[in-house]
Amino acid sequence: MNGIPEVKMLDGAQGVSRSIGTEKNVISRKGENSFSWKGGRVIDGYGYALLYNPDNGQASNYTKLHIIMAEKVLGKKLPVGVVVHHSDENRLHNENSNFVICENQGYHNLLHKRMRAIEAGGANMVRCPICKEHDIPENLYIRSNGQGYHRRCHAKVECVRKRIMRAKKCHL
Repeated sequence: MNGIPEVKMLDGAQGVSRSIGTEKNVISRKGENSFSWKGGRVIDGYGYALLYNPDNGQASNYTKLHIIMAEKVLGKKLPVGVVVHHSDENRLHNENSNFVICENQGYHNLLHKRMRAIEAGGANMVRCPICKEHDIPENLYIRSNGQGYHRRCHAKVECVRKRIMRAKKCHL
């Protein structure tokens, strides 16, 4: 054993984990002790900055950085269902002045809808889901659920739908 600690594989609860050391003194290679440790900050698949936080009480040891910062400003944990919105829509811009704390996902969706309408020319602009263009409500057919369609777009979709239905009847 010429002074180099032997590598020993230990069976852990979550599979086999690599550890270094002897029988008496085993060093776990998780978290800060990992060979691939990069300071505990990573970017997830959705573009959010995550911070290593093993005491968060969740299944993952990582917590979104903007949530940690919002909780720090509030001085308490965020209530269930609360969403932290980035005003500039940059998920890596984690400054307090860039956050809006939304009471629920519905309010968060409304913020995004209004932002898109303002970019298109005014807060009351409505987006047609068929042509993806914004227009004033007077030029749209507004359904009871608040969804607006250009009459010409709706007519085209209905024409195609009816043609498909007629074709299905002929082939039966």
